Amino acid sequence: MKLLGAALGGLALMSATAVSSQAEPANFQPANGGLVAAADNIPCWTSFNPPAPQGGPMIHYYKNCNTAPVTVATGFVDAAGQATFYHWTCTTVPVGATWHWAYEGSTRPGVNYQTVICLS
Repeated sequence: MKLLGAALGGLALMSATAVSSQAEPANFQPANGGLVAAADNIPCWTSFNPPAPQGGPMIHYYKNCNTAPVTVATGFVDAAGQATFYHWTCTTVPVGATWHWAYEGSTRPGVNYQTVICLS
C-alpha cells in the first residue's frame, strides 16, 4: 500500500516514504477511531483538538468534503523530517462523513501530525 502525506489544512499532497512505526510506544499511536455522528462544527479535511497538544492527548479529525470516498490514515513528521505513518489504520471515509482517531495516552511533543491518503 502506498501512502501520500496530506497537508494539515487541505488537499495539497506531498510524497512521503512509509516508515514502520511498530516500535513506537503504544501511547503515541491512535488508540481508537470511528465515525463522528454530529460533525457540523468540524472543518473540512484535517483538524485537531487541541491543535497543539505537545505531549498531551488529542483527537485527530478527517472530514471528507470531496465528491468521492477517501481512504486515509494518521501519521506524523518529526523535527528531523522523518515521517511515520500508521498504515494499519487506513480507513475509507464516505463523502460528507467525518472520521476521528483518539490519541488517548499522549502525543509526541514537537512533531507535526497529519492525515495521509492511502492508495492501493
